[in-house]
Amino acid sequence: MTLVLIIATCLCLFFFSITLSNIVTLKKWSYTPDSTTGPLVSVIIPARNEEQTISGCLTSLLHQKYKNYEILVLDDNSTDNTWPILKEFQKKSDKIRIFAGLPLAEHWSGKQYACHQLVKEAKGEFLLFTDADTVHSPFSISWAVSNLKKHHADFLSGYIYHVIGSWGEALIVPAAYLLTTLILPLCKIPGKNHPFISFAIGQFIFCKKDVFQAIGGYSLCKQSVVEDMDLARIIKTYGYKTIFLDAKEYVRCRMYTSYVSAFHGFVKNIFGALNKNSVILAGFCLLIILGIEFPVVHLIHILLKGTGDLLSAGLPVGIFFCTWSLVIKDRKLSPFIAFLYPLLFVNIFC
Repeated sequence: MTLVLIIATCLCLFFFSITLSNIVTLKKWSYTPDSTTGPLVSVIIPARNEEQTISGCLTSLLHQKYKNYEILVLDDNSTDNTWPILKEFQKKSDKIRIFAGLPLAEHWSGKQYACHQLVKEAKGEFLLFTDADTVHSPFSISWAVSNLKKHHADFLSGYIYHVIGSWGEALIVPAAYLLTTLILPLCKIPGKNHPFISFAIGQFIFCKKDVFQAIGGYSLCKQSVVEDMDLARIIKTYGYKTIFLDAKEYVRCRMYTSYVSAFHGFVKNIFGALNKNSVILAGFCLLIILGIEFPVVHLIHILLKGTGDLLSAGLPVGIFFCTWSLVIKDRKLSPFIAFLYPLLFVNIFC
């Protein structure tokens, strides 16, 4: 038991160091926007049954400080009022162009095929892929252009602000930060190293159009459930520079509206996020069991039993709680969410 607790403590110290390094990296590398004009940016938005959210997204995008951009929206065979809403917005601004999506092609997933159709219509030198349920600050596009230039990068993504509206969501949504809490050092992403050292979130992806076309666009990940991660890895495989930054001040999104939708949304993506590698998945689960879940169970057992080494049992729990609290604070979420971490890991992996 003592050996297991020593291993757990060492793991938690490792998680703390990764987390602290990533928070510093995000703050150090994420520059404030200073570009208000430049090459044309094509904003790419696939929309399927988004009548509740598309208005907020387009309204925010029509108030950008960056001047040279267009907005392309594809109605992906919606069965609600998405298309009539898009038609009204197109009347309001000549920046918006709308398209009716083709029936889903064989061997393609819906989002990738929708984006594939829109890229063909894009006129911009840069492509900004974003979701229909995002809301953008007036500096969203300017921030992306500024940071891509300053980092001399070809591909950029970042952590947006995730709105959490219920306790059910709070038990799942922070799982988006697991890789960058446990194993992935963000400072290594721009380097010419293994493609696994890549990270992207599909709610905000910004890249050079010629680079996107050179790697075949979404054709190499057209059936992926984690097309954002796979796209970043493919671009890095081809030798282009990718970067991951902090976009929480510029884009926000409520990804899910209930525990059930959040659970199904995240669970299906975990294996893909780990490069569909069973060995990595097994190792990841072992890290979580030994470093995070076991110490909590052991501490509860000691507290209920009233005997045992409380200090050695509580040390890994305290270290990881501090780690997770740093993550939650950095993402500007409610501090109470930090206390839910044992349940979060049980939900995702059990």
